Amino acid sequence: MPAYQRFLALAQLGPPGLVLPYKYQVLAERFCSMDTIVGMLYNRSETVTFTKVKQGVQDMMRKCFEECSVGRIKTVYPGSYRFRQERYAPTFKDVGRKSDYQLTIEPPLDQQAGSAAPQITASRLLQRCQIFSQNLVARIR
Repeated sequence: MPAYQRFLALAQLGPPGLVLPYKYQVLAERFCSMDTIVGMLYNRSETVTFTKVKQGVQDMMRKCFEECSVGRIKTVYPGSYRFRQERYAPTFKDVGRKSDYQLTIEPPLDQQAGSAAPQITASRLLQRCQIFSQNLVARIR
């Protein structure tokens, strides 16, 4: 691991905190990547399926991303997403039979009265990544 990543906690504002173990750091990166992909697809009003998210995260991270990673994310941050099994959910390649079920992912967003559909902003993504990191640190303690 490069020095700029190892000593990142020293350069950040505030009191020094715990440095996460490598497996937790990778999980945090996976969450941030997944959140970015889900945000992009959601802002485009596309159906967010696990197949699309898996492909996007693997392209971003160059690491394997499976259902077990989503399960770990859900364990650390239970309110991060709403998961549903839907029938006939379209995939970007339209591969598979019509009788297949797809895991669809939806971020829980507060819709304000009188406004259009809520959007996922960059500040919201950063806030969610910080919450996830805080939950990981709480699990270590």
